[in-house]
Amino acid sequence: MDELEIKILAVAQSLFMKYGVKSVTMDDLAKELGMSKKTIYTVAQNKEELVFKVLNNHLGNEMQQCCQFSEESINAIEELLSIAKNLIEQMRSMNPAVVYDLKKYYPKAYKLMEEYRFTFIYETMLNNLKKGVKQGLYRKDINADIISKFYVARIDVIFETSLFPPANYNWIDVYREGLVYHIRGIASEKGLEYLTENLKKIK
Repeated sequence: MDELEIKILAVAQSLFMKYGVKSVTMDDLAKELGMSKKTIYTVAQNKEELVFKVLNNHLGNEMQQCCQFSEESINAIEELLSIAKNLIEQMRSMNPAVVYDLKKYYPKAYKLMEEYRFTFIYETMLNNLKKGVKQGLYRKDINADIISKFYVARIDVIFETSLFPPANYNWIDVYREGLVYHIRGIASEKGLEYLTENLKKIK
């Protein structure tokens, strides 16, 4: 990926996150970048392709960060808290319309996001659960496969506006409560003690 493409995708992602995907036009992007639409079209032939490339690039970065958290964290719960802290920072600047726009208007990009959830996020959680059991932080009697799928499905719930309308709920609060609910449901006494001592990391 050359410097021009990196710049265009970064600025497009910033605008999508701030204003929603559908409301940002190619003219808006060109104006923000200070370049012609013709130049942008050398990177993406149309907005649909641009949205796909932005999401694909974003998910690639997310995968790298998650792998880094897994390698650097001292235990399974710290790994989850590190991932959570990173996601919360992203949510602070995320327009509530983003997920809805992808689902309704950009099916190819939304399918990519779904595949990411059901493959990478599932595998990441599965590995985290196995690690946590081995470290004595999670209960030994958990079904890692089922709980990993519960975790993946919970992502849909967070962004379900009919259940948690943005006017009444903050996504960060919903995500944080869901994560604590998840960890408390699988933690051993040792794990609960660690969680209590370190929960401030996602406050």
